[in-house]
Amino acid sequence: MASKLSLFMAELKRRKVTRVAVAYALAGVGVVEGADIIGTPLGLPEWVIPAFSLLVVIGFPIALVLAWALDALAFSPKGFSFLRKRGGQKGHARFPSKRQGVLP
Repeated sequence: MASKLSLFMAELKRRKVTRVAVAYALAGVGVVEGADIIGTPLGLPEWVIPAFSLLVVIGFPIALVLAWALDALAFSPKGFSFLRKRGGQKGHARFPSKRQGVLP
């Protein structure tokens, strides 16, 4: 039987939260490094770089929660609704097996 931690990690991977975490970390490092490189020639105060770092750190858990929540929601003309797996169907309810196209 799988442990709770391995089930939780599998759910994170299924919802692509790990992909958001890696992308956010790379973008955050890029923003902080960019602020460090650009801030010195522009004569920005010394507190700007730590402020960018703090904003990146504070935004990380917010990005993960939003990635989890927005994967569980579907947007329709009626607004947001929770996705549910269809009976007996494997996979994600957002991607049904029958594709429908809309032509103008």
